Amino acid sequence: MTTTCTTQRACLSLRHHLSEVARARSYVRNVATLMGFDEERVFDIALACSEATANAIEHGSDEGGVTIRAMGHSNRLEVQVRGTGDFHMRRKPGARESRRLGLPLMVKLSDTLTISSGVDRGTSVSLTFFLKPERAVDC
Repeated sequence: MTTTCTTQRACLSLRHHLSEVARARSYVRNVATLMGFDEERVFDIALACSEATANAIEHGSDEGGVTIRAMGHSNRLEVQVRGTGDFHMRRKPGARESRRLGLPLMVKLSDTLTISSGVDRGTSVSLTFFLKPERAVDC
């Protein structure tokens, strides 16, 4: 039997409403499960991507919505969450200090995290999760 290695891509568009986070979580959980991640890792992936989605919805404008793109490779899952807001790192503690756990959580749960933001471009959060070597597809 021959294994073909291709990149599988799927995309989900969400309304700008926090109720959509559940759809995002379900979508990412399904993709990660189909790729062969174990149950514990699927939970971590869904949680990290839920945080990215909630941030994109909460900090973006109502006009653009949020897009989630999952790209499955032979050895990893890459999830990109794109929203219309601009990323700003808070330097001073504020009233929402107790809620500022999303970014550290995404860093802890993903293998790689990249944030890209620019004026009028919105913000893109890319999270990468590697499969255990015994679950990766040989190419």
